[in-house]
Amino acid sequence: MIKSGHQLSDAELARRYSAIAARIDMPGYFHPLAARLADPRPGERALDVGCGNGGMLENLARRCPEAELFGAELSAELVARAGRRLRSTARIINAHAGRLPFAAGSFDLLTMTELLEHLKEPESVLRELRRVVREQGRLLLTFPNGTPYRAFIPWAERLAHPLARVFLPPEHPRNSFQPIDTVYFYPEVEALLRHSGWRIERSVGREALRILYGLAQASPWPHRLCPPAYRLSGWADRWLNRKGLARWCYRVLLLCRPT
Repeated sequence: MIKSGHQLSDAELARRYSAIAARIDMPGYFHPLAARLADPRPGERALDVGCGNGGMLENLARRCPEAELFGAELSAELVARAGRRLRSTARIINAHAGRLPFAAGSFDLLTMTELLEHLKEPESVLRELRRVVREQGRLLLTFPNGTPYRAFIPWAERLAHPLARVFLPPEHPRNSFQPIDTVYFYPEVEALLRHSGWRIERSVGREALRILYGLAQASPWPHRLCPPAYRLSGWADRWLNRKGLARWCYRVLLLCRPT
């Protein structure tokens, strides 16, 4: 893994995330796909950990209005944004992901989307999630996977040319705008989950050819090259998922069960 910003205090991280709250967003396909995989059901209690501006909770509510929804977020500004967005649809609290103010076994469903890479102590957080989930519950965890970039990173880090950034994952210190970030490789996340009391039941990947699409965007002819690059990336996503090879996609969604 490659880390940046892990020396910052929780208070400083909360302050910095509040400052960039308006910039935090995901591709349009992401939250509907994540909500479909999470599959909230009527009467279930669901908690979105690191709920950001409420996008995931909004999609969970659309998928199942009868679920009881909660969100936890460290940044006060993001708590406020999520509250305005969701109103009475979900209860949003200001809380650290590793110190949740809920009793053991409180939830049927947990979601933690694109937060793992921004945690200083990920195993501690995953163990806390294991504490608050019911024995037959589930966790939908997503993370940006550095594995497709792995062969390029040593070479790209040595180059000063601006184009070298295309061959580095967005979470790399040369690319990230986040206060704290981590480049994870798929086997590292597998090990984190295993050591924290979780097993992977299903994996789904997207954006397999992100580097190719980045090169198309950086070219002098993006309007010509981006559409075929996007279509080719979609084909690669479908093929890798059919073969059970989501680990080679950049965006990975994991449905997990407690062990």
